[in-house]
Amino acid sequence: MTPNRRHPRIDPSRRRAAGWPLSLFAAAAALLAPAAAPTPASAASPSFDCAKVDSRAERTICGDHELSLLDHETARLYTLALKKAEPKQAAAMKADAAGWKRARDECWLAQNTRGCIIAAYAKRIHRLLEKHEEVRQAENALTRGPYVLRCRKIDHPVTATLIESNPRVGTIEWRNAVHVGVADGDEFIEKSDYGANGVAFSIQGDQAQLMLPDGRKFSCARER
Repeated sequence: MTPNRRHPRIDPSRRRAAGWPLSLFAAAAALLAPAAAPTPASAASPSFDCAKVDSRAERTICGDHELSLLDHETARLYTLALKKAEPKQAAAMKADAAGWKRARDECWLAQNTRGCIIAAYAKRIHRLLEKHEEVRQAENALTRGPYVLRCRKIDHPVTATLIESNPRVGTIEWRNAVHVGVADGDEFIEKSDYGANGVAFSIQGDQAQLMLPDGRKFSCARER
């Protein structure tokens, strides 16, 4: 599937000249207001009962529309995958989900709790789509991917997933590392809690661009 929206690429030099906030996710905190576009009513609430939350992370999610949306989507994809699993696989999936939840709940220790939760959900969605073909085939308006990208001068596949939240969130993975960025225009930009530059990437149709923190750029093509 190809994203419908097209935007001109942002020149990285313009991005640097404009001066970015110390944390990408701090910027996301200001930008992630309730989405203007209507969403299903069920997506406005998380998958768990907010009256019975047992962690600081869950309390944060319950008070945040966009985090609730990411939680709802993650739970939906997980439920779809679990329905198709054999008993032994289902047991392993439940154990994996419990481990992921514990890691997400530790986000209250992070410099930016909200950014940590966004990254946790984005990586979880990316992995569910990557591992479970039946989930990728399900009708779904919120997530796209994983796209497989072939990049010049990179001798192994790169994968990317896009989440149509507001603003959008993207993940890109290579060498077993998953990087999470929030969209600005057509680019997804990663920054650490301390303002260090991370990975930036964009996907327009079948073409993609990847820029590493050291300034190296790679042109990529999306596999069909």
